[in-house]
Amino acid sequence: GLKPDQIAVAGDSAGGGLSVALAMRLRDKGLQLPASLTAFSPWIDLTQEQLYAPEIEPVLQASWTSKAARLYAGKEPLTNPLISPIFGDLSGLPPLLIQVGSQEILLNDAERLAEAASRNDVETRLEVYNSLWHVFQVHSGQLDRATAALETAGEHIKRHLAD
Repeated sequence: GLKPDQIAVAGDSAGGGLSVALAMRLRDKGLQLPASLTAFSPWIDLTQEQLYAPEIEPVLQASWTSKAARLYAGKEPLTNPLISPIFGDLSGLPPLLIQVGSQEILLNDAERLAEAASRNDVETRLEVYNSLWHVFQVHSGQLDRATAALETAGEHIKRHLAD
């Protein structure tokens, strides 16, 4: 098996929020943490009280994400830190890379996550890609900036993994 320092956790959109929530849960249980976290366009506040309103958002719409948030949370409050990690304690988390497009409704989520993580002494790097959309990284191989973003994410992961 692999040791935790040989594991990196990454996720996009809701998976970005889940990655952060997983690390918080592992920490709270006193378990070893992965070597690093990478969050692409992370959805970390399902209350949606601070969504960004870009001029163009080709992927996500607030009406859809509102329904998805309620379905995901079930009877849990949307402010539960395991549902919306921005409402939790981010201290002690592994090094965190956050990538987000400037033209997506989750831009504020990414910026708030970076600010909160940094405030809690988490090694944090926020990369905002101008004029790009939600989870633009899926266009790697077709869009040079998406390819470059994934290369940067790979470097972040390699830098923190144990040999």
